[in-house]
Amino acid sequence: MPVNESLAWLATTPEGDALGKAAAQSVKIVHESRPWWAFPAEPMHWFYSIFGIAPHSFYAAALFLVMAAVAGWLAFRQAGWRAGLAWMTTLTMTLIGGMQAHGWLYTRIPSGIRYEVPAHSTFRLANLHCHTQASGGVLLPADALRWHLRKGFTVVGVTDSNKTYPGLRAQSEAAEQDLGVVVVPGEEYRGTTHLLMFGLKEAIRADQVDIASAMAKAREQGALVIAAHTWTGQQTSKQLLEWGAAGFEACNGPTTVDEATLQLAREHHLALLGSLDFRQGNAPKTATVVPYEANTAEKVLQALREGRCATLYCPEWREDTKFSYWVRLKHNFPGLVRRGGIWLIPGLILWWKFAVLARRYAPCQPRRGLEIILMLAVGGGVLGIWAVWWKYKLGWFPSLELALSLWVVACPLGWYLAGCEWLYGREGRQQAL
Repeated sequence: MPVNESLAWLATTPEGDALGKAAAQSVKIVHESRPWWAFPAEPMHWFYSIFGIAPHSFYAAALFLVMAAVAGWLAFRQAGWRAGLAWMTTLTMTLIGGMQAHGWLYTRIPSGIRYEVPAHSTFRLANLHCHTQASGGVLLPADALRWHLRKGFTVVGVTDSNKTYPGLRAQSEAAEQDLGVVVVPGEEYRGTTHLLMFGLKEAIRADQVDIASAMAKAREQGALVIAAHTWTGQQTSKQLLEWGAAGFEACNGPTTVDEATLQLAREHHLALLGSLDFRQGNAPKTATVVPYEANTAEKVLQALREGRCATLYCPEWREDTKFSYWVRLKHNFPGLVRRGGIWLIPGLILWWKFAVLARRYAPCQPRRGLEIILMLAVGGGVLGIWAVWWKYKLGWFPSLELALSLWVVACPLGWYLAGCEWLYGREGRQQAL
């Protein structure tokens, strides 16, 4: 039930209801504008905030491939096959690499939404679903913990896909650096339905055991299992409960679970979590409320087992389980304007001036341009996939920062050489006529 225009809560026990009510009445939502010095990146932020909206990043990447193919075809029509291939390759590298660069940059820029929790509160705000660079996130474990602290969270569950070592690393770094955050190590089992598992003694991988066996193994290890975003899975909430689920994600970002699952959780007094499923971004749109005395991972898990928790969310941000591009855009657009829209025009002017200068000083004849572009695109693509694809991260892997550093160098050089191919090819066709 909402207390005001900003916050509401969901809980299944009297203790959880009291925690949710206290949080909804006292927590403030603060909107922070992007700093002025970020204006060169504002056009990129608008582009990816509009065209990058998708239920999964693979869909956005497919759209960018189509854009690159169209640009390559147009360049081919005007300047020949070398220019067409150069433009398609470079634009693909720019857009898909830029999606990762945008996520990394705007996660680190101090802006967006944060929760202001009053001093001497009886509760803590938690996010128990967080990914690091080990499974598609843009931050290393310690940086992810600092991000949560800036946003008002003092309890973080590090749940990388099918692996537990990032959570253990985050717990160790939090203690070594005295970060002041309670880390709950876990993993996200990514099977036919995704599960959050806390308190595991060893990882349980989805490519080795099915979901029923995974939940049985987790119980044998004394772990707590929470069903994550059940609306994307193949099992029913009732089936997951029978197999040992101790609760459900009531909210995953702005998306709220169906009423039948909420009712099932209330009947059995299960834990309800508000999870960010954090990988990147600056706008946390839900939280889990736990007692303030839950100041260790064990105490947090005990509170969840007893239902002493609540989901905090904003009804104005709420979305149904069926993804809608237009609903998401409607929710995102006011934030685009509010937190940095004033810098969009200066950013566009800056990049327009840069393009004019690049056009003026570009040479007319390329020298092995296409070969260099292809080499950079292939190298950058392989390193980028290696840096974000979780299946390859069982041993050493390069950081996302290393992949993005290569992208930052490859893109300007790629566009310079692609422009050479286009100018040279177009002038050759004009001379032939």
